[in-house]
This record gives sequence, structure tokens and C-alpha cells, in this order.
Amino acid sequence: MSHFSGVLPTAVDSVWRIVPIAFQSLHFPGAPSVYPDERVYLTPYLKIEQRLYEGEPNSLYLNCGFTSVGEPAADVYRVTFAMIARLLPHSAGGTEVDIVVDGTAQNMVERQAPVRCTGTGKLETAVFQILQDSLRVHH
Repeated sequence: MSHFSGVLPTAVDSVWRIVPIAFQSLHFPGAPSVYPDERVYLTPYLKIEQRLYEGEPNSLYLNCGFTSVGEPAADVYRVTFAMIARLLPHSAGGTEVDIVVDGTAQNMVERQAPVRCTGTGKLETAVFQILQDSLRVHH
């Protein structure tokens, strides 16, 4: 599982309020975890039918390994993935932001077992960037 971690110089509660905005701006549905004392925000498992973003290969965002002929599996297999963001209080009043992308890709032609997918860091960084920019605007 790939894992992005960054620290924002803002209190957890302030960051938590804008997490939904970051997910929405990437066109991802999401909701807080069922555990209210945890600051965890996650998408349901999302199925990519063609491209996650028009005109860009899925392999820019998701690493699912390669097919037997050397193509990125994320570009030719059916990909299902979820993104999870977790906020933790950081020393000196800041917030640690952990973001994980977890998924699978399945060859729909040969019906083999799905392969694991992780994030390339691009989606994770985008979420963090949006949080950073939103905090600048709000302060």
C-alpha cells in the first residue's frame, strides 16, 4: 500500500472541515469514517470504467504493475480503488495528513485473479495540495 504523509501547520479541526472539499475537487465521493473520534475520510470503492481523468492514462495515478506484454495494468485492466485520508494531531499544533490509495485491477478478458494497485503519489499529493491551498485562502 502506498502511503503519503505530510504535515500542515494548522489545527486538526480546521483541516478536517476542508477535507470534503479536497475530495470533491477531484470528483471523488467520500464520507467520514463511522468512528466519530477518528479523523478518517474515505471514498467508497470506485470503479474506473475507462479513464479516471479524460485524456490521461490511469497509470499516471495508479500503479497496478504490468500485463504479460508489458503494458501498465492500470491502463488496460478494470481498476477499482479507494482513497483514505487520516488526520492526526502533530506536535506544535499542526496536523499530520496520511493519505492511502488502495485498489485492484482485473483482466476482464482472461478473468484472472485481480492484481493489487497502489497510488503513484499523484492523487495523494493533489489532495494535500488542495488542503494546503484552501487553508491559505481561509486564513
